[in-house]
Amino acid sequence: MAILGQWNITYLDENIKDSFKWNVTYLPKDKQLTTSLGGTPVVGWNKTKYPKEVAAFFQYFTSVDKIKQFDEMANYVPVRSDMGNTTLNFQVRNDLMQVFKNQMPTLPEQFVAFVARSYSSGVSTIITEETSKLMLSGQSPEQTAKNIEDRGNLYIADNPDVEAA
Repeated sequence: MAILGQWNITYLDENIKDSFKWNVTYLPKDKQLTTSLGGTPVVGWNKTKYPKEVAAFFQYFTSVDKIKQFDEMANYVPVRSDMGNTTLNFQVRNDLMQVFKNQMPTLPEQFVAFVARSYSSGVSTIITEETSKLMLSGQSPEQTAKNIEDRGNLYIADNPDVEAA
C-alpha cells in the first residue's frame, strides 16, 4: 500500500504494466476529507508589467474547454468548482483518475486556498518528513501533529506568501 496522488498514475501504469493488479481508493478521513491536489501551478503575478496580457492568457487557459483539454491530456483533475459534473476522459487509466476527480468537490475551501499560497510546497515537505517519521520511525501521531504545526508555522512566518505583500 502507498499514499500517492493522481500525478503518479502515468508512471505506475507505464512501469507496472501487467505485473499485478492495482487500484486506487480514497484516503481515510476523520471530520473532513483532505487530499493533496498535486499538479503544477500556473501563476501570474499581480505586480506584472503586462497585466492585460496575463489576464487574457488566464481567461483563455482557465476556460472550461481548455481546462478540460489540458486535464484529459495531462491526467490532472479540474481546478474549477463548476466542472464537478463535467465528463472527463483521461488518457491514462481513466478508471482510476475518476476516483481523484470525484474527490475534488469534497475538499474544504480553506484547503484549496492553502495550496495556492507560495509557501505551501515548503509546508508540504514538512508534512512528508513528519508523516514519514510516524510511519517508519515510530513517532507518535500526537508528536507528528505537533511537529507539523510548529515547523509549518515557523516556515510560514519565515516565508510569507509573495502575493500577500
